This record gives sequence, structure tokens and C-alpha cells, in this order.
Amino acid sequence: MWAYTLGVRFWEWLIRRAAAWHAGAAGRSNMLLDPWPENAENKDLIWFHCASLGEYEQILPVIQCWESKNPKHQILISFYSASGYRIAKPTEKTRWVVGFPGDIKPALHAFLLHFKPKLAVFTKAEIWPLCLHLLNLQGIPSMLVAFSPGRSKNLARWPARFVLNQMQKLAYISCQDEETRDFLTEMGLKNAVADGDPRVERTLALQSETLDWPEHLCWRNVQPLVVLGSVWAADLDLWEPIVAEQTHVNWIIAPHQWTEDLKKRIQEKFPQAQHWSSEKNTSISNVVVLDVVGVLSRLYRFANAAYVGGGFGRGVHSVLEPAAAGIPVAFGPKHANSREALAFLHLNVGTELKKKETAQNWLQNVQKKTVQDQTKTALKKWFEGHSVGSQKIAERMEMVLNKNK
Repeated sequence: MWAYTLGVRFWEWLIRRAAAWHAGAAGRSNMLLDPWPENAENKDLIWFHCASLGEYEQILPVIQCWESKNPKHQILISFYSASGYRIAKPTEKTRWVVGFPGDIKPALHAFLLHFKPKLAVFTKAEIWPLCLHLLNLQGIPSMLVAFSPGRSKNLARWPARFVLNQMQKLAYISCQDEETRDFLTEMGLKNAVADGDPRVERTLALQSETLDWPEHLCWRNVQPLVVLGSVWAADLDLWEPIVAEQTHVNWIIAPHQWTEDLKKRIQEKFPQAQHWSSEKNTSISNVVVLDVVGVLSRLYRFANAAYVGGGFGRGVHSVLEPAAAGIPVAFGPKHANSREALAFLHLNVGTELKKKETAQNWLQNVQKKTVQDQTKTALKKWFEGHSVGSQKIAERMEMVLNKNK
């Protein structure tokens, strides 16, 4: 544990030092300067912790389910990353949103002493060994929900043994699927259960949320609309020539990270492209660049098809959002990290793309009405069968709280 503690302290020190020139580090440092709210009403407090915006979207159905059953409880949501914090904090009126102080003993002691949570719920892969240790010492039960299959494989390596020891102290580890539960059981964790992924419900809910389109966008009167979501440079290598050729299609290009290099590349390749956030560009174009955060998940329902990036790098990003919109989805060859991508391949509503020719064939095929209808029907059935995770997790939370009284 001493090596881990030293490493965490050094990492947090590096973040503070990098705050002067690194936007992410500056965001985390500034987030931790915000004052904590006072629990003046002395309500029982339930603490949910997320790494960033993705985990927040994942746990939100559980929070909403819990609030509907326990309206007198105070909800605390903490973030490690400022990106999720900046999105969630302005929109939350009844829930408290704060920055996670890090897995450092003095900071955690102050945090737990101030908020006095009755239950701590961590999301996906947020395993903080020292925090779990302190929670256990203070008699505060904890859970890990929507545990990620990809991250679980790291636990098989010997340096993670001390992490496994702390995970034994969790009341439950709620896994996204049975495969992950079985893996954890083989690793000696008897508190693992399979409850599903609450983000399935969240992605469905996003389809009904309103989206205000910028008035300055001037589309060509053409169809269909295809979204290239969460793309990297390697994804653009595949799609740039197709976008340039297929002028009868409306395109939305949404980079995963809006870097200066990617910005320059898109501007050079598509100089007439419109930008979501720029009101100055009013030229008519069939290409729109999405350069803002928090919009993509609600855009898919306006599209006829979508490609999700990451499949030419470390692994494909979430394919749930376009699938929830009931449209055909495609991705690169590295998709073994996504159980949803594998499921959609099996259902013939997802397609793996490796080169330009296969992408062109896919684009032509998904414009057919029969393909659109079959995809919508298959995806509706799949989502109906996988939208039960938050209810199961909330029931386990209730059991843990009652047992701890």
C-alpha cells in the first residue's frame, strides 16, 4: 500500500504543477478549490462517485431510481475529472456536485468527516483502495456498480493483489454481465453479481431530451444524415475521401477530442464545413463539425446511420447512443472491448469497417428502407431486454443500508 500511496501523491503533485499549462490539470485543480456545501438539514447522505461525464451518464438512472424511492435522502455526486464536473454542476439543483479529493488519507478524512455518507457507490472502474479502506474502518458500506469488463482483466496481474484485497470490503460489485461476474468470482471475489448496465436506460432517456439546433446551420436539402461520432485521426483516414465524394449525404463529424491538429486537418479538408458553435459561418454545406461537448448523444436520433470512432486505436467508443436511436451503427476492427458492439454484430445491426470499399458498401446499404426498419425493430427488442440494471442496483443499495442500520 505504501508504494501505491506514494504514487498517488506524486500524481496529484504533478497535476498541480501542470495546471499552469495543461487544461485538464487546471480544471481538476480549480474544481478542488470550490467550497463544499453544508448539510444543514442533517439528511442521510448517499454518495455516488464518477470519474467523468461518461460514468455520470452511466450512474444517473440509478440515482434517479433511488431518489424516486427515497426523496428525503441527500445525493452527493463527486467527480475526479473536471470535464464531468463542469457539465453536471450547473444542471443539478437538488443534488450536490463536488470534486473528488483523490486517494490521499488527509484529504479523504476531511471529505468523509464533512459529508458523513451512509453509503458510497463507485462507478464502473473507480476503485480507490485507500478510500475503500477508510470507509471500511468507519463502518460506511460501499458498492461498485456497472463494473467494466475491460478493466477487470488488469486484476489478474500480480501488482493488483492489494486492490483485490480492498475490493473484498465492498458490499457488492455489480457487474455489467455474467462473464465479468464469473471472472471476479474466479479471482476470489465472492461479492460479485451481474445486474446489467444502467447506461442502457440512460441512453434511451436521452432520445427524448430536447436538442436546440443552432439557427446558423444551413443544410443542403439532401438526405440521408450520417454521424461520424467520437472519431480520431485514424477514423478520418477512412472517412475523409468518402465524405468528400458523397455530396448527396449530410455529414456530422464529431471528434472525440477537439485538438488543434484535428481542427486544422478538418479545416483544410473541408473548408466550407459549418461549425456547431460558430455563428459566423452561415454558408450552405453538407458537412457540420460538432465542436461542443454534451450534444452528440442527442444528435443520433436525427441521423439515418452512424459510425463510432476508436476502432482503429485502443478500442471502439460507446455504440449505445446511436443504437438507442434505432439506427444502423458501424465501427472499426478493434471492438472486442465493447460487449454491445459484439452483440450488435450478432444481431446484424452493427458492422465492422476496415477499408474504404466496405464503408462505401455499408453507406449504400443502410440507406435502404428495409434495412432501416429491420434495424429499428431488432434494436428496440434488445433494449427492452437490457433496461433493468438501475432497479436491481437500487434494490441492492436498499439491502446494504438496511443491513448496516
